[in-house]
Amino acid sequence: MEDLSLFWVKKETKKGKVRNGYLGSCKKVSREEALERARRRKARSWGSKSDL
Repeated sequence: MEDLSLFWVKKETKKGKVRNGYLGSCKKVSREEALERARRRKARSWGSKSDL
């Protein structure tokens, strides 16, 4: 049997380039926590210093 790994990933398009980001294992990170991590990374990438 094949070992299957599931994980949360975010995709972001900025200046015409697609960037993928690993957010964590589905076993260890809930959907809500993955969304929060993605929001924090997006805010950081857009230059927001608050709520990091």
